[in-house]
Amino acid sequence: MSSSPATSHPAALAPKPRIRSPKTCRVGGGWYPGSGPHHAGEAVPRLRLRGRWLEALGFEVGARLRIIRSEGAITLQVIKD
Repeated sequence: MSSSPATSHPAALAPKPRIRSPKTCRVGGGWYPGSGPHHAGEAVPRLRLRGRWLEALGFEVGARLRIIRSEGAITLQVIKD
């Protein structure tokens, strides 16, 4: 009995990872250092997004993004070369 190449390799039998799209995230904090010995640094907002869901939407590693800002909203668009 022969098996097809697609089913004989263990990786072919592994289930595909489930892509979960987050519904919310929290704005974190980053830090800009002070400009001199007597100047304190400044806390600034920071966002970090990661996951397979980004790739599923076309955001591949190394892609260039256009950032469109408006009051209370940020839109990210992949720049097609």
